[in-house]
Amino acid sequence: MESYERNPKDVRDVITHAKLHESELTEITQTLRITGDASNSEHMKFLQIDQHILDELLTCGTIEFKGTKNDDAVLCTSNETYEVIETETSNSLLLIPNLLWAKETKSNNDESLNKSNEIIDKAVVSPNTSVEELDKVSPRKCEHREIFKVFYKYFEVKPCKPKLKRLDEVLKYTVYSGPEKEYAVEKSLLFTFTDLKGMIQSSDTELLEGLDKLEAIEIEGFYRILLFEYEFRVLSQMLDLIEENSWPLDQISKKDTLESLGNLVPAVILNRLFNYYTLKTKIFNNEQLYQYNEAKICRIFARYILKDAEKFNFLEFVEVWKCSVPEGMTVDVDVLKGLAIIDLQSSPQVIWAFNESKLPENLNERFKILFKTKEKWTIDEITPYIQKFASDKINVNALLTKHTRESNENNVRYYCAKHSK
Repeated sequence: MESYERNPKDVRDVITHAKLHESELTEITQTLRITGDASNSEHMKFLQIDQHILDELLTCGTIEFKGTKNDDAVLCTSNETYEVIETETSNSLLLIPNLLWAKETKSNNDESLNKSNEIIDKAVVSPNTSVEELDKVSPRKCEHREIFKVFYKYFEVKPCKPKLKRLDEVLKYTVYSGPEKEYAVEKSLLFTFTDLKGMIQSSDTELLEGLDKLEAIEIEGFYRILLFEYEFRVLSQMLDLIEENSWPLDQISKKDTLESLGNLVPAVILNRLFNYYTLKTKIFNNEQLYQYNEAKICRIFARYILKDAEKFNFLEFVEVWKCSVPEGMTVDVDVLKGLAIIDLQSSPQVIWAFNESKLPENLNERFKILFKTKEKWTIDEITPYIQKFASDKINVNALLTKHTRESNENNVRYYCAKHSK
């Protein structure tokens, strides 16, 4: 049996009961009805998006949902990552194909519509006025629309940080330690950028930034992390050229560096390390010259000295550190932030390796480890370990207020576990 479809008389009855006037309405009325399939389209979901996502769809035509069965889904554009949250709504949301917007229900002839409204305004319209009579002064058209689906839940998105922890996990099995060790690398565990895109919950731009932060190198199409000892050995060979060639610290030749070590180290490795550890200085004889980034060089030497020591006498460490870096460079403890902990309250003063990149991605778990490692921290000490969780809406101070307890000793502010004694 076919369902009943409303006609102009039914519509005018509703208008009358609602105490509306014909002149207040456009002449096309859309009537809605639910089809039998409206509640069975479970493959369809309702997603609320922001302007950035809309622009991405309009320009690129693609957005991606990423995540395994055990992950919370994220939505990625080319340069942003969003967490996806399912939300219930008290107002049902209807999906209606071909629904006309208000301006589309107006007459194409505005002058004709205005004249009709004037006639209606002047006419004496009673409840007993027939449809035929009203249609003479103002024809009303009914168009029927089917509700394809009713939504009681929808998904909203909120900008979030990319989930890059897995990147370190998938690359650690194929660290690059020199061409002579490549025979031992499991080829099935090598990943291209396309492979990583499908595995990492991150936009392409943020994924490239994550690879850069890990100092990953694309070798023969696959992204690899250098074994730390191998990286330090190659960098040391590069730095030895300064003394061998009597180069001033601000006049390092990239061309000569690559030519001198080209038979020992693959060119892609030399290029990557040179670009990462140097800064441009000046052009001499049509050649761009460079200097090594003092902070990065001092930091990697400190990391090398500390890597096998549980705790190191701080004063002894500083002396060894000074002697290890190239002549003319000055060590600064500020470069150790996020790399090591210095305890100046102990006797003797000590230092030990404590790398931020090795800590959990969950903030609560990270705080537990921080306060298990050291009972109290100054804001300068703890900031490198929680800075990545800060955002435009919540800064480091706000994170500390929420997750720690503050104390003051000798006019120095310390932060400790919230429920510590």
